[in-house]
Amino acid sequence: MFGFLLISNRNQVLYYGGDSIFDSYLYGRLCSEGLVSPDAPSTSSGVYSDTSSTESLRVSDETAASSEPRIAEKSANPEISHLFLPLILMYRSFNSRCYDKIYSTTSDQVTILLKRLKYDFLLISIGSSQQEQRRFMDYMELGLDINIGPLLPLIESDLETVHLATELLKSLSDKPYTFENKKIRNFLDIRRALFFQSETSMAMPLLSTMAMHLQDALGPLRILLACKGDILASVNSTEEEKVTLKHLTSYDLNFLLQQISALESIDNGKIFQAWLRSKKSIIPYFVNVIVCNTIGGLTLICLCEAKYGALIRAVATFLVQLDRVETTDDVIQAIQDMGKTVEAISRYFLAMAASNTSRRLKNAGFIKSPELTSSFIRTLWRRTEALLQLSKVNIAKKPGATMSISSLRSAFSTLSLSSTQTQNSAALREKLSARCQMMISYVHRQATNMLQELCMESYGKSSQKKLELFMRITFCTLNTTRSTLLSDAGLAWAAERKVDAFKEFLRPMSLGLDMIAFSVSIPSKSISVTYTTEWMRKEFDLSLRPPAPSCCMSITGKSGAQYKLYRMRSEEKEPLSGINMLKNLRGSRRINSYAIALFREGIHNELAERQMRRLLKLITNQMSSIPFQIN
Repeated sequence: MFGFLLISNRNQVLYYGGDSIFDSYLYGRLCSEGLVSPDAPSTSSGVYSDTSSTESLRVSDETAASSEPRIAEKSANPEISHLFLPLILMYRSFNSRCYDKIYSTTSDQVTILLKRLKYDFLLISIGSSQQEQRRFMDYMELGLDINIGPLLPLIESDLETVHLATELLKSLSDKPYTFENKKIRNFLDIRRALFFQSETSMAMPLLSTMAMHLQDALGPLRILLACKGDILASVNSTEEEKVTLKHLTSYDLNFLLQQISALESIDNGKIFQAWLRSKKSIIPYFVNVIVCNTIGGLTLICLCEAKYGALIRAVATFLVQLDRVETTDDVIQAIQDMGKTVEAISRYFLAMAASNTSRRLKNAGFIKSPELTSSFIRTLWRRTEALLQLSKVNIAKKPGATMSISSLRSAFSTLSLSSTQTQNSAALREKLSARCQMMISYVHRQATNMLQELCMESYGKSSQKKLELFMRITFCTLNTTRSTLLSDAGLAWAAERKVDAFKEFLRPMSLGLDMIAFSVSIPSKSISVTYTTEWMRKEFDLSLRPPAPSCCMSITGKSGAQYKLYRMRSEEKEPLSGINMLKNLRGSRRINSYAIALFREGIHNELAERQMRRLLKLITNQMSSIPFQIN
C-alpha cells in the first residue's frame, strides 16, 4: 500500500493520491463512516475503486496499480478531510508542545509518516516501506519549494504563480506510486558530459559568445547545455561570484532538469519562473528559466534573476523568519534579524518609488504606491516587535517525553491501527501569546500578498519580451558562427547517432573490472559518474547506499539473487588543470572521492577492494579532465 495527503494550514486535505489498495481503503472507510453511500459511484469523493472495500490497512505483498487514472481534486475534499481529522488534530496538538519536523506511527501493517512543511502545511504518507515513503515526501517537498516556494499558502488559488505547483501535485495524485523518476539526486551526473567531451569543447566558444550577447539584454545569466536531463556544459556571462548563477544546489538543478525534460513543444521556446537555492543560503532566488530545443536533441537553458529579484528575496527571507519565530531558541536574535530584513524591504520600496516606473502600474496594490508600502511594512513590524518583546518564549527539554499510546489509539481509531509505536522529539515549548500569534498571522498574510504581487508583476510585465529576445539572439548567434555541435546540423546528427554507444561508455567490463554497476562521486564538487543498467532498476527498488564510508554488505535482489555492495573512500591530491591551477598556487588541495560498486556474490573481498581502488583512480582522473565548468 502507498498513499499520501497534502494538508493545508487550515487542516483541509488539498491533494491526495495512492495505489488501488489505498483508494479501496479510503472508499471503504468513507462508506463505514457514512460519509458516502455504498451504492454511489466510487468516484463521488474523488476515490476510484474497482475492488471490494476493506476495513483494515492490511496490505498484500505486491502493490496493485490502478486500472484507470484516479480523479485528482484541486479543492479541499471535505469527506477525506473528515476521515483524517483526528490524526491531523492530534499531530497539531502534539507539535504545538513538542516541535518536530517529522513524526511517525507504525502498526503491524503500515507506517504513517507526518512531515511539517513550510507555513504549517502538513504532508502525510501511508505505506509499508518507510524508505520509499520518506523518499517520496522529500521529492514532493523539493518540488513545492522549487515550483511555488514561499507562495505555498496560495496553493488553492488559480494564480499564474502557483500553476507549476498545482500541475506537479496533479501528476503525483494520478500516479504517486511510480518511483522510477521520483527521486532526488544530490550530485550532477557527468557521465554524458564525459562521453560528449570533444563535441562540447568545440561548442564552448559559441556558448560564451551567446552568453555575452544575452547579458546585454537580460542581465547576468547562466547558460546550460543539456541532453536527456544531463548537463553537458555550463557558461556564466560574468566572472563575478554571483551566487544566483554559479552556486546553485545540485538538488535544485537536477529537479529542474527533470522537469524541463518532461516539457512538450519547446522548439519555439518557453519561459517560466522557479525558486532556486544556492549552496551558500537557504533562501531561494526567484529565477527566470528560459528553455528551447536545438538540433540533435540538445536543449539550451538560460537562468537569469527575475525583475525585482532582490526585493522578492528580501520578502521571502522575512516570511521564513516569521515562520521560525515560534520555534527559535533565541527570540532576541530573531527579532534583530527580522528588523534588519524589514529595513531592507523598506529601502527597496523607496528605491522603487525613486525610479518612478511603478506609477504606470494600473492594477497594482503594494507596487502602485511604494512610499506607502514602505511605511506600512515598518508600522506592521513595530507592532509585531512590541508583541514579541512582551511574549516570553521559554524552551525546556525533557528527555524521554512521549505521547500517550492510548490517546494515539483513540486518534487513529478511524485508521484501524491495532497497535502503535511512536517517534517524536522531546522539546517542550511555551507558545507565544494569542494576540502575538494573531499579529504574526496577519503580517504573514500581508507579506505573502506583497510577494505574490511582485512575482506576478515580474512575470507578466516582461516574460514574453525576454523570451523573444532570447530566441532572436540565440538564432542570430547560431547562424553567424562556424560549424559546431549547436550550429551545424551534420555535426549534431552525427553526435545524436553516437548516442547508441553511450550505453557501453565506461562499462566496467571495458575497464577490465568485474563489478556490475558503480557510482563515483566527489562531494566537494557535487558531481558524480554512475554506470547502471535497466535490469538493475527492476532488480532493486531504490538507490543502494551502504551505511559506512568504507564497508561491504550483502544484499538480495527481487529475483532472489545475492550480491555484494562495496563502498570505499579515497583522499587524493587534486590533479592540476586550467581551472584549479591558480587555487593550488597557495598549496596542494586534497579532495575526497567515494565509490560504490555492486558485485556478484562470489567476488573475493581483496579482489573487490583492489578493483575499487582502480575504479576510483580511473574515474576521478576522467572527471578532472573536463576543461570547462559543469557546476
